[in-house]
Formats: sequence, structure tokens, C-alpha cells
Amino acid sequence: MDNNTHDLGIMKQLGLQTRIKPPPKVIECYWSLPPRGWLKVNTDGASKGNPGIAGWGAVLRKDDGALVGVSIGGLGVETCFIAETTAIIEGIIMAAEMGWQNIWVEADSEAAVAALRNNKPHWKLKQQWDYIKLMHLNLLITANKREANFAADTCARKGTHLQASQKLRWNTPPFQLPLENHNSVYYRFC
Repeated sequence: MDNNTHDLGIMKQLGLQTRIKPPPKVIECYWSLPPRGWLKVNTDGASKGNPGIAGWGAVLRKDDGALVGVSIGGLGVETCFIAETTAIIEGIIMAAEMGWQNIWVEADSEAAVAALRNNKPHWKLKQQWDYIKLMHLNLLITANKREANFAADTCARKGTHLQASQKLRWNTPPFQLPLENHNSVYYRFC
């Protein structure tokens, strides 16, 4: 039922009780530039089922918003959590290999962010996480809403088409990649 007068009238004529549907809650979402001298890595994981065919994506941008790299990877059959956490780890590794020390990672999975912030990665990813810790990077790992993370989402969906363990990296991707604008507001309807 859509809460319009026509539907409500029909329900009343039939003697049926109605429940008024509350209006959707609107949440404003923002994509922010990293601080000067920092690299921002937006990450996302995707799984076609849970578990299902999974992939991940990472988008790396400088403090002026310029794109410096994109990476995607396939995981085979995995859970959403593994895909999201792998995306964060792979994004950090790519940034470190490019020479960045100050890295802000933003993901849309609060569970994956919490696991890494609490130094409790899934056992399958512990060795890679321990490798990252040995790099002594200045890391900030935060969560954002998916509505302000669509570039990484595009990459993660492309990653689901790759074979397990296959990774691709580009400075400029060979596909159209919509980038978030730091001057825009994005909306989430709950």
C-alpha cells in the first residue's frame, strides 16, 4: 500500500484496517577529501550470495581528489565480510607499494572496519594484516555509507567477474569510473 487516498478509500470500503507507513528517513552522506599529504583509499567488497562469487575493489585518490590508482580482484566463493575486509587490506597494500605512509581507508562495511580497528581480522586474512602492521603506516580506517562509496562499489562488482586470486591494477582504469565529488551531498533513504 502506498498511503494514497485511493488505496485508503478502498481499504475503508472493504472494512480493512490500515497501517500508515512512516515516511522514509533521509540521511545525508558525504565523501570527503583526505587531509593534505594523505592518500584516501575507498574500498568495497561484493558477493553474489553470502557466500557467493565474490570480488573487491579499491579506489585511491590524493588530497586534491585526483585519482592515482584503481585495483580490483576476484575471490572465488567467499562471504561478504571476507570480500569487504580483503578490499581494505588490498587497498592499503597498493597504497603502501606506491610509497604512501599516511593512508585513510574508507569502507562501507562497519563490521570489516571494526574487525581491523580492533586488530581482529578473519583468520584467513591474518597473515596479510600482520604484514601491513610491519610496515608501520599511519592508518586511519573509517566507515561511510555506500551512497558515498559508489566508485569502489563499481570496482568491487567488476572484481566478481575475475578468477579467484586474480588482481588487476591501473593508474587510470580502462572503464568508466564514476567518482564521488567532495562538494556534493548524497542521500540514503531508510
